[in-house]
Amino acid sequence: MNPLTAIAQANAGFLLLIATTITWYIAARAALDALPPARAMNPLMRAVAHWVPIAALALYGIWSNRPEVAVTVVFATSVAALSLVLGILILSGAVGEASAEARRPWGLIAPVAMMTFLAGFKGHFTATHALIFLIEGAVVAYLMSPQVARNGPAAVSGPPREASLRSLQFLLAIAVALLGAWLGAMTTDRMATSAHFLTREFVTAAMLSPALMLPMIGTGSELVHEGRFDTAVSSLVSVVLLNLCLLLPVMILFSLVVTARGNMTLNVSFQSALLDASPLFVPMTAWRIDNVFLIVLGMALIPISIGRWALGRTEGVLVLLVYTFYLALVARAAVM
Repeated sequence: MNPLTAIAQANAGFLLLIATTITWYIAARAALDALPPARAMNPLMRAVAHWVPIAALALYGIWSNRPEVAVTVVFATSVAALSLVLGILILSGAVGEASAEARRPWGLIAPVAMMTFLAGFKGHFTATHALIFLIEGAVVAYLMSPQVARNGPAAVSGPPREASLRSLQFLLAIAVALLGAWLGAMTTDRMATSAHFLTREFVTAAMLSPALMLPMIGTGSELVHEGRFDTAVSSLVSVVLLNLCLLLPVMILFSLVVTARGNMTLNVSFQSALLDASPLFVPMTAWRIDNVFLIVLGMALIPISIGRWALGRTEGVLVLLVYTFYLALVARAAVM
């Protein structure tokens, strides 16, 4: 066998991880660049652009019968956003003082994370949970609507041709994100077969999730250097809220549909199969570790959101240490 071929086969998992990271980075930057200038500084719209690869992997995980990957990526990227990315952004430049209006949504993460924790006690998410999460998301959207209206106009001005090209670019970004999702799923499979402790959950939490957050580090650092630290943090918070209040319930319902289609037979209709479909499984690692860390990080953001505490370099180092501790617990759970 050719030596280069042998090396490539031995490191196929890491080569796939590199390819996946590059693909997701391109997808996120393309989606962000597709935003009109009037919306480019809107934290929610920036979050949606960075959220596209996360949603692609989660939904592809459900469709390809990898529910542990789908659920883990929702919680693990949320933890990474509020610890790894936030810590790097704090240490990357001067932290300006955010306005009270910009800080207000930061305090919404704790109650949302607590709701998902309570829903996961039985080890699965049902359609009822999905409905509750969607209602919760509607309330969050209502509370955030003044900030969204202030940071960006509802109407997008510009030549029709430019608007069409931006829409096409955004669709191409989604297609690239789906390619990255396929590569990411292959990465989890390849690495899970290379060592017993490299489970799909561990690979997703410790490797794929930081890769998904990498574009936010780059674009967030640019915002910090421009003196828009509040926009960078609000984008991180928006990604977490999109994960828990929109992506998670959509995954639950999509899982029921996929399961029902798989259980259909000549004697079993889709409606009957849908009623008997199994709920979405919740990995214990995601529930006991990721969700708990989300609650803790969300609670830490409450005094900051009401102006009782300010972020500084000490807090930046602390949240990075929290993420290191999180990775250690995930690795220990994988070994056990």
